Amino acid sequence: MSESRTKTAGRVLGAVGLTALALLPFAYFGIGMGWHWIFSVQLGAGILGVAAYLVTNVREARAALTGRGTLFVTSTVLSSLFLLGGVAALNYLALRSKIEADLTRAGIFTLSPDSVKTAQALPGEVEILAFYPPGSPEYTFLENLVGLYQRYTDKLRLRSVDGAKEPLLAEKYKVREQSSRVVVVLGDAYEKVDELSEAALTNALLRLARGESRTLYFVVGHGESSLGDAKSERGLATLKEALETEGYQPKELALLRLPALPEDAAVVILAGPQAPYLPPEIQILQDYLDKGGRLIVLLDAGVDAGLGPLLERYGIAADDTLIIDAQGQLARVYGPAVPAVLRYAKHPITEGFDLATIYPTVRSLTPLNVQGIDRPLPLALTGETSWAETQWMQQPVGYDDGEKRGPLPVVLLQQAPRPSGTYSKEMRLVVFGDADFIGQRWIGELGNRDFFLNTVAYVSERFDRITIRPKGRAASRLVFLSDAQAMLLRVATLDLLPLVLAALGVAVWTVRRSQ
Repeated sequence: MSESRTKTAGRVLGAVGLTALALLPFAYFGIGMGWHWIFSVQLGAGILGVAAYLVTNVREARAALTGRGTLFVTSTVLSSLFLLGGVAALNYLALRSKIEADLTRAGIFTLSPDSVKTAQALPGEVEILAFYPPGSPEYTFLENLVGLYQRYTDKLRLRSVDGAKEPLLAEKYKVREQSSRVVVVLGDAYEKVDELSEAALTNALLRLARGESRTLYFVVGHGESSLGDAKSERGLATLKEALETEGYQPKELALLRLPALPEDAAVVILAGPQAPYLPPEIQILQDYLDKGGRLIVLLDAGVDAGLGPLLERYGIAADDTLIIDAQGQLARVYGPAVPAVLRYAKHPITEGFDLATIYPTVRSLTPLNVQGIDRPLPLALTGETSWAETQWMQQPVGYDDGEKRGPLPVVLLQQAPRPSGTYSKEMRLVVFGDADFIGQRWIGELGNRDFFLNTVAYVSERFDRITIRPKGRAASRLVFLSDAQAMLLRVATLDLLPLVLAALGVAVWTVRRSQ
């Protein structure tokens, strides 16, 4: 290698080495996670680079330190260092600040309102036993997640348990290598967490704190949707699981087999009957309501379930229509017969509820004036561009004079003293113009699940369960990084990447200057 090339290489190595040394303190304090072995490599490389320059460019180095340009170079370097130091100082302070902002699309670092409410309402000291070693990806994730809950309660703590050192504890909670390894303990009761997620942890806390469960009866025998059906679009398997998580016991019931509804019925639900109820069954339902019963009815468009006289008795008429919204937001995706609802009445069920709900093939409902009771409350209404199509079996479908225009009620609530007036319990009746929205196909869409669960909570007088629940989130894999992996990622993005870019820039400038 010629002398000029040797000097040029020395200048490049010196510039890169000086850059590495200059950035090192800012990376260390800016990242704020202690000393990493990469910092040692960076320090050594920086010293070697500067040494290479001094060896290959002795005269130039001496002249640079004593010449006229020394002041300019010094001021430039100091200005750059001052700027980098300011950025590093801001980053250092930000890392230690308690002020945070969740910028992720799914909000994976923010608890849902339901989780916050659950944390604040814990009845006693709760210990979460994690059978994972500290520093493992699973324990790190749990540590971060529990930290979110601890912002709202001082009754929650996390402990790492070594099953090999505490075999009796592992045996007590039946923890196995391939089974759930997170146990939530409240007093003598405990719940196991099946997956590492906010929803699973909140559900475990709820099961511990909920106390007694309430029975929901789903009437069968008329083609209603089934609690055990997980395959068809109308199946209610997902809803059943959600109700059990909320602390209910959903059961199926055939009215024809009983003279009256069971005394333990917190709520009776008619989920999409496809055939008319018989007069004895309707009488059972009427007697139940007259005694202050709680009934939720979900009707499908185009199906006569024989419930007209019963519902009209309480001021609710189910129209023989199909709501069309050709200009709605979902028309291009699902078609004009799947309207979205964004308009809700002011009521405890909808308090703080800002999610849209979707009702495929929904019929309109009409509130009636009935002597002795209040007019039903429209809980949910369609948009202004919708209308109630009366000839919906004929194609093409279009608005005709005389058809009702939106907003149209699709959910009506009635609560009133009974006509008999002999019972103290207040009757509550909620009628939906659609049953498909709680089936397997649609229950996970937008706010469908929460809206129905909130309705059940209100009707059954479990007001603490009116909330917006955590959904299963597509959390980034970064959430499960171990401490070592997180440190490496920060060093790579906040130190190595800027170092490489700065070193390349300085190297190019040095080469051009030497030519």
